[in-house]
Amino acid sequence: MRVLKPGCFLVASVDSLYYVAWAMADSGELDEIPELLQERRYLDEDGVYCNALAPEDFRTLAEESGLEVLELIGKPVLCQYLGEETKRCILGDPEETGKLLEIELSLCGRLSLVGAGSYLQLVAKKGESLVPGRQKPGRRGPDRAKL
Repeated sequence: MRVLKPGCFLVASVDSLYYVAWAMADSGELDEIPELLQERRYLDEDGVYCNALAPEDFRTLAEESGLEVLELIGKPVLCQYLGEETKRCILGDPEETGKLLEIELSLCGRLSLVGAGSYLQLVAKKGESLVPGRQKPGRRGPDRAKL
């Protein structure tokens, strides 16, 4: 993470590998799933390659980039599995919508459900310390001091 200053935060999101696999299976694209699981990417309906990660892959990617993962959630983890008629009924009633939102928020961070979300989102912080052997930005090394 060279762009992010030490002590600053990053919010990142990526497609959930497991949700994409479910969506492919649901639409009969079973032949596409092994490649998705191997390559961690897929070709969307517009012909664009998209990345899809499992929660553990997303966390590892962030940590190997020098970030401390503060939160990792799936979003949404319940709503996309509701039938269209059920969604219409719930979303047509503000009180029921509020209940659904409370339930969704209570579930989205549970480790066993994070991968069920359509998207994964993480909040991470870059550590305060510099990478060993690197100088602070803006400082000149001894070889440039006399220039």
